Amino acid sequence: MAETSAPTTATRDWGRFRRMTGGTAVAVAIQVVLGFIAGGVAVYPATSSGFSSIGAFFSALSNAGGPTLLLHAGFGVLVFLTALVTGVASLKHPKQLVRVTSILGLVFVLIALSGGILWSTSDFANNAGPAMMTIAGPVALVLFIVAWFKAK
Repeated sequence: MAETSAPTTATRDWGRFRRMTGGTAVAVAIQVVLGFIAGGVAVYPATSSGFSSIGAFFSALSNAGGPTLLLHAGFGVLVFLTALVTGVASLKHPKQLVRVTSILGLVFVLIALSGGILWSTSDFANNAGPAMMTIAGPVALVLFIVAWFKAK
């Protein structure tokens, strides 16, 4: 019987990682589209609602944008977790470009998530939050697409 050795990083089949990176890119694309839809349909309060609890926070999100904004916020957390797993998994990839673009994609998803948290906790009054989301989301999308193409 011939001995089989465990695959090394250089010989490993990276097909699953490539599919994961593509899935992350699709998730970021859906999140960007949801963000533009939520930004278009939401009616934000003119006065401060003063979040005193997590329930008040979700109530304000629901009142401002209805289900679209809640879906955008909830899906944003899932996108962050997906980007986190992809970024960590990329650390073992043999191509430096794939590692760098995946980690930078994670950083930009985190910037977009931070923008959403900043905006929603400021009673939708802070204009830096939407700017962070509008810029960081598409940049993360481009980075994950590059990682997907290069992860062969």
